[in-house]
Amino acid sequence: MFRFLFLIIFLGGCVSAPKQEITEEASNDEVAVMREPSKSLPKMPKVEYFSKPLSDTDAKKDLEIPIYAWGHALFPDRKYIKVKYSSFIEFNKWFEDATRQLYHKDVGDGFDCDNFANLYKALFSVSSYKNSSKQEVLVGTIYVQQRASFGGIKGGDYNHALNVIGTSSGWFVYEPQTGVYDRLETYPNKIIWYLF
Repeated sequence: MFRFLFLIIFLGGCVSAPKQEITEEASNDEVAVMREPSKSLPKMPKVEYFSKPLSDTDAKKDLEIPIYAWGHALFPDRKYIKVKYSSFIEFNKWFEDATRQLYHKDVGDGFDCDNFANLYKALFSVSSYKNSSKQEVLVGTIYVQQRASFGGIKGGDYNHALNVIGTSSGWFVYEPQTGVYDRLETYPNKIIWYLF
C-alpha cells in the first residue's frame, strides 16, 4: 500500500511540475535555441533522387559490407533510395551554412561528432518528407575507429562519428563538422557501425 501511495504522490508531482520557459534574456552560450527557425535557416534545397528503391539487403551489398559484419549495419526501413550527386553537393553547402552557428563552439561532448552526424542525417531525411518520397534516402551515420586523420579531424586512439551517403556517383563519406567529403573506397578508417 505504501508503494502505491508513494507512486501516486511521485507521479502527481511530475504532472503538476511548472513548465519552464526559455527567456529572451538567456545568452547564446547558455541556451542554443533558434527563435524563428524558418527565418534563421536558409531555405533547404530540394533533393533529387537517382536510383530505384533498394532493400536493406541490396543496400548492404551495394556498400560492400562483408556478410559477417551485417549485424553492425542497421537499416530500420524497408526501402532506400540514392540521391543525385548534384543534390549531395548542394545539400552539403546548405548544411554548412545552416549550421554555421554551431561550428567552433566549445561545448565538449554536448554537441560533438555524433550530434553533427545525426543532425546531418536527420536534415537530409527531411528531404524525403518534403518531396513526398515513400523511401528513405541512403544517408547513414557511421561510427569508426579514428586512427588516421580525415576531413580535418586528427587521428588517434578513439572512436568517431560521421556520415556515409549513397549517390549517383557512388558512396561518399562526409565529415559534417568540417564539410570535407571523399569516396568511401578511399576512406582510411575502419567502420564499426552503420546506422541508416
